[in-house]
Amino acid sequence: QLGTGGPRAKHDVITSGGSTQRACIELEDAGYQVVCILAVVDREAGGMQALRSRYPNIPVRALFTKSDFPRLATSNPADVARRAVA
Repeated sequence: QLGTGGPRAKHDVITSGGSTQRACIELEDAGYQVVCILAVVDREAGGMQALRSRYPNIPVRALFTKSDFPRLATSNPADVARRAVA
């Protein structure tokens, strides 16, 4: 998707990393440079590691991991918001 700051591939979760990697390849094939990969949730199924191997020189991050959710379900909402922006 093209936005005012340039192209962005939007993926909310990373499982195997395959769909995110395909989106990055499409951007690269179109002449763009991937500078960061950000997801909302890492499902902890190997995708983050695969993407970090494919793109070792850029940040690959997720706001939350699958294992965060049991703890977040019992957390104070303000603490959850602070975790998301940290």
